[in-house]
Amino acid sequence: EEAIRLARESLSLYPTGHSQRWGSLYILSNALRFQPDHLDEALQLSRECLSLTPPNHLDRWEVLMTLASILLSHYERSGSAEDLEEATSVCEQASTLCPPNHIYRPKLLA
Repeated sequence: EEAIRLARESLSLYPTGHSQRWGSLYILSNALRFQPDHLDEALQLSRECLSLTPPNHLDRWEVLMTLASILLSHYERSGSAEDLEEATSVCEQASTLCPPNHIYRPKLLA
């Protein structure tokens, strides 16, 4: 709960559209994804984070990986085939951006 509170505080420091807002969104969505009651919020924040992360940013694949993880958790809760399809697509995008020798690459390709 403390991590979530601090992440929310950090996010409040960046107005909508600020070039660094994506970082706070990433941290908050990552913290919320482990809270079943906050999964919808985590998904919304993760989507916003992705929309603000530049296409050529070195960490974009991690933002995509987090979004895929949240979508999978959402799928497990909702059973929505759309969530599963989107998670698969997002994971494929992440795998193309992930460095070839990164420890998470096999997970993205699975």
